[in-house]
Amino acid sequence: MIIKDVKKLSIKIFIKKFLLFIFQFSILFCYAQQSKTDSLELSLKYAKNDTTRCYILNELIANESSDKVWPNYNKQLELISSRNIATSKGELRKLYYAYFALALNNYGYLYNQQGYVSKAYSYFNKSLTIQRVIKDKIGEASSLTNLGMILRQQGNITEALEYYYKSLKINIEIDNKPGIATSYNNIGYIYDSQGEYDKALEYYNKSLNINYEINDKSFIANCYLNIAYLYKSQGAMFFKGSKEDCAKKGQLMAINFLNKAIEIQNSINDLTGLISSYNSLGDIYNSSGNLLCDSSFEICKKQGQVKALEYYFKSISLSEQIQNKLGIANSLSSIAEIKYQQNLISEAYDCAVRCLKISNELGYPENIMDVSLLLKKIYEKQGKYDKALCSYEIYVQMKDSLLNQENRKATLKKQFQIEYEILATKDSITNVTKIKEEQLKHQQAIKQQQTYTFWGVSGFVLMLIIAIISYRAFKTKKRANRLLEQKNIEINQQKEEISTQRDEIEAQRDKVTEQKEHIEEIHKEVTDSINYAKRIQEAVLPISDSARSILPEHFILFKPKDIVSGDFYFTTKINNWLIVAVADCTGHGVPGAFMSMLGISFLNEIVQKQEINKSNQILNHLRKEIINALQQKGTQGEQKDGMDISLLVVNTETNECQWAGANNPLYIARKFIKLESEKLKSEKLKVETQSIENNDLSNFKNFELDE
Repeated sequence: MIIKDVKKLSIKIFIKKFLLFIFQFSILFCYAQQSKTDSLELSLKYAKNDTTRCYILNELIANESSDKVWPNYNKQLELISSRNIATSKGELRKLYYAYFALALNNYGYLYNQQGYVSKAYSYFNKSLTIQRVIKDKIGEASSLTNLGMILRQQGNITEALEYYYKSLKINIEIDNKPGIATSYNNIGYIYDSQGEYDKALEYYNKSLNINYEINDKSFIANCYLNIAYLYKSQGAMFFKGSKEDCAKKGQLMAINFLNKAIEIQNSINDLTGLISSYNSLGDIYNSSGNLLCDSSFEICKKQGQVKALEYYFKSISLSEQIQNKLGIANSLSSIAEIKYQQNLISEAYDCAVRCLKISNELGYPENIMDVSLLLKKIYEKQGKYDKALCSYEIYVQMKDSLLNQENRKATLKKQFQIEYEILATKDSITNVTKIKEEQLKHQQAIKQQQTYTFWGVSGFVLMLIIAIISYRAFKTKKRANRLLEQKNIEINQQKEEISTQRDEIEAQRDKVTEQKEHIEEIHKEVTDSINYAKRIQEAVLPISDSARSILPEHFILFKPKDIVSGDFYFTTKINNWLIVAVADCTGHGVPGAFMSMLGISFLNEIVQKQEINKSNQILNHLRKEIINALQQKGTQGEQKDGMDISLLVVNTETNECQWAGANNPLYIARKFIKLESEKLKSEKLKVETQSIENNDLSNFKNFELDE
C-alpha cells in the first residue's frame, strides 16, 4: 500500500493546510475549469515556502494514480524535506521528517511494484524507524502494513499477520478509517490464503463498508476483487443446490464483481488494480470456459480459453507499462497452463520458464509453487523425468511452507490474542475519552468567563489602537504615494534598459548556438570519414580465417591508440615460404594509417607479384618503394617518414628461417637443459637517397627453428 497522505501530525500542519486552502480557493476561483491536478500544479508553482510545497506535492501524489507520473512528485518531496531537516528545529523539523518518511515509504511501494523486494523492504523499514521516532502514528501504521504485505508474499504468514494486527491496533487508536479498512482487507486475505473463508469474508465486508463510508474508490474495487475470488472458489458458501450449480452461480457472480471493479479502476486509471482484475477474469474463463455457452463442453472450453488469453495479454501489457513483475509472472503462469492444455508444449515451456525466473527474482513461494507443478507436467510430456522430479520437489517445498499446520495454528492463536487486545484498547479508549470530555467541559466553563472579561477590555484597547493607526496610515499613505510615483518612473527606465540588454544577450546566445551546431556537424563528418578509413585499413589486414590459417596456433594483440593505426602486421605464404612481418610507422592516427597502407601494399607487391623471398631483399625493395612514393631526395627539411619493421621468412619444408629488421631487434630462445637466449640487433631502415648498402645489415642472418 502506498501512503499518499499525512494527517493529524501537529498544529503546524493544520495551519499550513488552512493557509493553503485560502491560497487554492483564490486560484480555483480564476481557473474553475481546470482539473484538480492542474490546480495543484498551479498552486505548487506559486507556493512561497517549502512546507506548502511539501503539502501540495503530497496531494499531487495522492491524486495521481499513474506509476510513471507520481514518482517525479515524490522525488521533489524527498529533496525538499531532506534539505530542510538539517536547518529546521522543533515542530517544523518534525514535519519535514514526516514528509521525508512518507517519500521513503512511497519509494518502497514503487520498488515492490517493480519486483525489487529487498530494496522495498529496506525503504519501508527506514520509513518505519523515522515514524516511530517522531510518533507519526498514521505513517507507522501504513509502514507496518507494507512490511506485512511483503512478508505475506514471501510466505511468512505468521509474522505478516502480526504486522497487520499491529497496524490495525494503531489505526483504531487514532480512528484512522482508511487505515482500518486497509488492515481489515489485508487480514481477510491472510485468512483466505489459509482456507479460513468465513473469517476472510467477514474482514472483506468490514473493509468494504468503511471504504463505502469514506468513498475510497480504489479500495472499493480491491474489496470487490477479493470477494469475487471467494465467489469463484467457494460458491457453496453463497448458494444452495448441487455442487456444479453452486460453482457456476459463484463464478457468474465473481465475473459481475470483477466487472464492477474494472469499471471503477478504469475511471480512476488504477493500472495496478486493472492488472489483478484482468488476471482474475482470465482465471475464471480458463477454469470454467464460457459459462454462457450452449454448445458442447469442448467448444465452451475453447471459447473460455480464447477469452482468458485475451485478458492475460491485457494484464501483461499493463504490467510492462508500469514494470509490475508480479503481474507479469501471474499472467505468464496462466498462459503457460492454457498452452499446456492446448498441447502447445513448446510455447507452454517458454512461458513457464520465464515465469519461474521472475518468481525466483521476487522470492514469492505461491508463484514458484504453481509454475513448478506446471513445469513438472511439461517435463513429463517431453520425457525429461529427472527434471520433472526436480520441479515436483520444489512444488512440495513451496506448498509445505505455505500450508503447514504450524502456520495455521500460530495464525489462529495470534488472531485470538490480538483481537482481545484490540477490544481492550477500544474499551480503554472509550473510558479515557469520557473522562477527558468531563474535564474539558469544566475547563471550558472557567475559560468562558475569563474570555468574556478579556474580550471586553481587549475590544476597547483595540478600538483605540485602530483609531491611532488609521490616522497615521492616512499621513503615511500620502507620503508613500509621492514616493511611489517617483519609483514607478525609475522602474520604467530600468525596465527599458533590461529589455535592451536581454535582446543583446539573446542575439549572442543564438550566434553561439549556431556556431556550436556547425562545429558539431564538422566533427561528425571528420569522425565518420576516419571510421570509414578504419574499415578500409582493417580490410587490408590479414584478419580473415583463410589468411590466419597460414600460421599455426597463434594470437594477435592489435590495440590502436586512435581509430586508425600506424602499426600493422602482415602474413602470406608463397609456395613453401611463409612470410610474417610487424611494423610501426611514424606518426599516429590518420598519418600513421596512410603509412601502414603504403607498407602493406608494397609488401604485397614485393612478395606476391615480384615473388622475392629473401628477408633482406624484401626490406631493401620496401625501402626503395617508400622513398619513391614519398619523393624523398635527401634534402634538408623534407619529411623523414618511414617505419620500424621486423620481417621473418620461414621455409616450411626445411624449417630454415630468415630474418631482417629495421630498428627492431630479434630475440631467439632455445630450450635445452637451461633456457638460453640470444639477441640479433637491427638497424633503422632509413628512407633516404643513399643506397641500402651504406646501412649496417651485417646482422641479417639465417637460423633454423627449434623443434
